[in-house]
Amino acid sequence: MTSALIAALCLLAFTPPIGTPHRSSEAQVPARPACTMTVSVLHGLKKVSQEEGERLFPEWLEVGRPLPAYGTVEHEPASLVILEGEVAGWRGADEAPYLAHEDVPTSHYTHDFNFDVKPDAAYRNLLGISVKAPCADERAALLAQLKKAGIYERVHRLFRGPPINPVLVKSVGELRARLASPQCQAAAGEEQQKTIEVEWESGLGQANPGNGCAAANQRGESCGFFSAGHKRHDKLWMWPTAGDHVHVEGLWSWDRGHPPARTEIHPPRLVAVRRRLPEVLARTGGSLLATRADIFASGDGSGLVNNRPQGEVPLRRVKMSEKDYSFVLVHPLPPPPGAKLGWSLEKHAGDTFPAEAAVSLVPGGVGVHIVIPWKTRGAQDTAVFARTIHLFWDDARAHGVAATYKPRFFRVAVQGVKVNKTQETLPLDAGEFRVFADLGGQWHFLNEFVPDADLLGGGLGHARRKTYPLSGAGAVVVLPPGDSFRVYASGWEADGTDRSMGHIADPTPKCDASTNAAFSKAANDFLWHGGVDDPIGDIEWWLKPESVARGKPLTVEVPSAGARNKDEITSQLRSETDVFRLQFKVDEIDWP
Repeated sequence: MTSALIAALCLLAFTPPIGTPHRSSEAQVPARPACTMTVSVLHGLKKVSQEEGERLFPEWLEVGRPLPAYGTVEHEPASLVILEGEVAGWRGADEAPYLAHEDVPTSHYTHDFNFDVKPDAAYRNLLGISVKAPCADERAALLAQLKKAGIYERVHRLFRGPPINPVLVKSVGELRARLASPQCQAAAGEEQQKTIEVEWESGLGQANPGNGCAAANQRGESCGFFSAGHKRHDKLWMWPTAGDHVHVEGLWSWDRGHPPARTEIHPPRLVAVRRRLPEVLARTGGSLLATRADIFASGDGSGLVNNRPQGEVPLRRVKMSEKDYSFVLVHPLPPPPGAKLGWSLEKHAGDTFPAEAAVSLVPGGVGVHIVIPWKTRGAQDTAVFARTIHLFWDDARAHGVAATYKPRFFRVAVQGVKVNKTQETLPLDAGEFRVFADLGGQWHFLNEFVPDADLLGGGLGHARRKTYPLSGAGAVVVLPPGDSFRVYASGWEADGTDRSMGHIADPTPKCDASTNAAFSKAANDFLWHGGVDDPIGDIEWWLKPESVARGKPLTVEVPSAGARNKDEITSQLRSETDVFRLQFKVDEIDWP
């Protein structure tokens, strides 16, 4: 089936977004007075200061909206958009889906699950245009001068010394005036994003006191978000992998935390994943190959935008019932002669949606149009839609595919995780590891498969330098002719970030002394509990089908890889290379 035909079918379901791409300068223009947070903490004899807290207030800004005034409570989200495209990272070409380790804790209950999307042609307007900041030297000089000014102010307060240096005041004023001049407002260069990131909280992995997710997570269960209904040892069936095709609906935002700002879907409210790799489906009269599509929708998006119970202080509610949700799914496998398209639906644990989805054939009979009637059926905003649909050609004798289609079948079994570095400063300290794995598109939280009742405080959650045997983490992967799949593992080692998760702060607070004090306290909490959560590196291994033959299993041990990085709070260096190793076995099997 051609991409042009698929695009035409998608037009049947909705009108795709149109318009001109937005520029990152919209999110960076100082439409309000600057708010600088000055932090003073001690780390040995070293003082650590952080300037420019303003870019975190707020860290995310809806596309098309001006920066809100400090102390302003944001209204309901308005920039709801639709995105369709391929999940990036196929065969390692771009960054593939992963669990973030660097999330800001005061806006999260749990770490984000992130994936980049290469938009289909109709959705390229969602890709922001990054505007390189002009007058970069002047901006760097201003930051240095502000740092000096902060030191003078602290000395004055502590020792009742002379007022702040008037020469310094003049210098800061001149630099501010220069940055406000027309010459420093013009763009120094522009570049459009190639992908757009989608970020949804994972709902897993937290154990810190005061976090509303801790009790469920310690049992190996989800607390909601992008894993609602998950129980220990379950696959994370709703998470996409590289090469899948997705339909996403969610809040179109600027990420202002790492200038120049980039557009994101953050958070989404619906992700429908059409899997790249087919799946074996048991039917009356035999088994056949099917296209799997996983559909997950919930207003439980992030620490700042959600429908969680009152008392957890969400700042915005999500009106899931404001519309019905519709999209098209196609079945790309080649059909046997005369076969017709069929489908089956499966409801997952955690699904609370009170109605059935409407499924109908699209013209040509090669796909289906799905409507989730949230508005029509008056479903609650707090409902969760968690279902899988399989599309197949209804000829079980031919296994649902043309005779020329010859797939291979592989079984992946994770045998263990070998920890080589705990990522802790003191050599005897245990590392609080959180390790997730993607086995050909089937995600697992590996902490759950270590035979220890306490998966966050024991096992990999209390990791020493040794090998942790795993039992039950595995997948059967159907591989089309000439194709491949990845085995991936990564996560984080919990430190100061995890200590503060779930204590949600206002993203647009008043720019005053109380906010500065809270900001300083959060930075100190980071410091005394190990700083930002440590990355543990990434393991990404792509199968070479010719390396595996039936009856000859392939045993693999792959070390993590990554860069040396500096903790933003403690300035300590951490290496991501060979922090841990994933031990697994791959063997080719007969038709399952």
